[in-house]
Amino acid sequence: MNAFIPGKDTELFLKNFQTDFIKFFSESKKIMMYPEFPLFALMEDDCKIDFSLLEECFIQTPEFEKGNFYFPVQLKSKNFSLTLKIIFATTKDKDFFLTTDFLQDFFSASKSYEKTFPKKEKSFRAGQIIFSQNSWQIFDDKWYKIHFAE
Repeated sequence: MNAFIPGKDTELFLKNFQTDFIKFFSESKKIMMYPEFPLFALMEDDCKIDFSLLEECFIQTPEFEKGNFYFPVQLKSKNFSLTLKIIFATTKDKDFFLTTDFLQDFFSASKSYEKTFPKKEKSFRAGQIIFSQNSWQIFDDKWYKIHFAE
């Protein structure tokens, strides 16, 4: 399996967001959530992307689908456009999130995150990832730096 791995600063930001998001809903709304790790976007092996050609990479505002909260990662170049998902939390209380504007609740309570999305990603890693029990290993990873077109 292939993985898109955010840069260290972005990964720390996503981890802090994940912690605050889960804490907010568990304390204020009494909703059980579980953190998801690693905070990588996973791709099937047949998804072949030349990351060196990327011209844009943005981590978008979190979304909810099928019990998972995720950050959409938008990748663009001249030849393709692709959206990946970094899943950061899971819940069994799906009905609440389908019937409410949960992001508005969170952003109004957590002003520090209100204007952070979309988040421009300037560097990242990509590599092969193998999961084994409760751990993962990354192989053949390579750092990429995006030179955004002005």
